[in-house]
Amino acid sequence: MDNKTIAVIIVLGIIIFGGFGMIFLRNGNAATNTENTAQQESYDEMMERMHPQSDSNDLSNTEIGKIRFSDAIGQTAPDFTLLTQDGSTFTLSDYKNKTVVLFFNEGAMCYPSCWNQMASLGADERFNNENVITASIVTNEKEKWDQILSSQPKYGAGTILFDTNAAVSQAYDILNVPSSMHKGSFPGHTYIVIKNGIISYVLDDPNMALNNEKLALEI
Repeated sequence: MDNKTIAVIIVLGIIIFGGFGMIFLRNGNAATNTENTAQQESYDEMMERMHPQSDSNDLSNTEIGKIRFSDAIGQTAPDFTLLTQDGSTFTLSDYKNKTVVLFFNEGAMCYPSCWNQMASLGADERFNNENVITASIVTNEKEKWDQILSSQPKYGAGTILFDTNAAVSQAYDILNVPSSMHKGSFPGHTYIVIKNGIISYVLDDPNMALNNEKLALEI
């Protein structure tokens, strides 16, 4: 093999291995940049990405009365009006002659625990009849659940209400209870039972279990 051939092979080798080296460096830099971005992302930015919220100018239900969760039993339930998954509205005071079970939960990000409880309550005739009505309250946008229910309709068995500015969740003081994994921002797994407009029972469940049997004893 003459010197010219050897030189050509060496040059080709440098070009080929140099190209692999550049690819490796680019991938390494991309991974580093991604890692740095993740490290630089604040808690608020992470929560906004995971739980995109509605326009902060939404003032619906911000003027309703407020209670303390620890003293809720025996208090008048704050009245509210929220959008439902079928596009209508739900006003609590329209059901003052019924027993109302409200299930506040984290919503779309809480799969499968919250989804399963929402579906279980919606399909249970004990909580949906002429005397009792149940509604699950989430802070997601309606469009998020439109996407979910279009592919998994079983999770739309019950009534879903959209508290997109968390005003109702704040009024019922359930953003800082033990079940909330994002204190001050999102509900966890909390129930309010209302009879004749008065709160008769509350349950906060950090274990995020199905609680139909417990609730059935209170309605």
